[in-house]
Amino acid sequence: MSTSHTHATCKAFTLIELLVVISIIALLVSILLPALSGARKAAFNTKCMVNQRQLMLYATIYSQDSDGMLPYSWGPSGVGNWRETLDKYAPRTHASSGNTQLYWCPSMKKKIDPANFKLVTYAPNPAGFKRADYNPAIPTMRLEMIPRPSKVLAIADAIQAFPTGDVWFYFDDFHAETYNPTNAANINRSLLIPKWNQTDGAYGPTHVRYRHFEASPGQGQANVVFMDGHTQTRAVDTITQENIATTY
Repeated sequence: MSTSHTHATCKAFTLIELLVVISIIALLVSILLPALSGARKAAFNTKCMVNQRQLMLYATIYSQDSDGMLPYSWGPSGVGNWRETLDKYAPRTHASSGNTQLYWCPSMKKKIDPANFKLVTYAPNPAGFKRADYNPAIPTMRLEMIPRPSKVLAIADAIQAFPTGDVWFYFDDFHAETYNPTNAANINRSLLIPKWNQTDGAYGPTHVRYRHFEASPGQGQANVVFMDGHTQTRAVDTITQENIATTY
């Protein structure tokens, strides 16, 4: 009687097979990375919109506590600005505070030294959130008196222009009659709001900042929350006088 033994043989990968596997893995990674990056940007965009919606909710609660008035973007002496007002309802988001980052857009690429800049990357529309630092007699607006509340923006993405973080849009300094006209002859609902400065962390006037899904500086999208509380992501050249003005 004879006994036969079967020996299992192990076949190793050839160099060509190994290179094919590596190539397939590299291809899959190249396909997945842009998708993961896009998902990350979309998550940042959603978080930003949630921040803005929450800030407008606090502004609405403030108005209910203040005879219907909106906060000042910059108030007269002793009143404070919009951020200081909303801090009574929401925690301030300074880096050293450990509080929630309600004023900080998560798509902000440039990390600013909190010793020099408060972390505020949103700004209110001064056509509704009035300024009174130049003229203390200027009253704020009643939220219920805002015309077209579903079209007039309340708070939007902005560049962070000043070290104090006390930002508001620059529409009322030298361009009030252009973007919030009191003269009917100057009403132009489709007049585009210029992009102006799109550099985060730069000193200077605050403007709408198109930082989301940004392919190149200023060629992205901006999140805005409107006076009625709904949010939108707006592309460049889609914000007009009609979205700013409260005079008609």
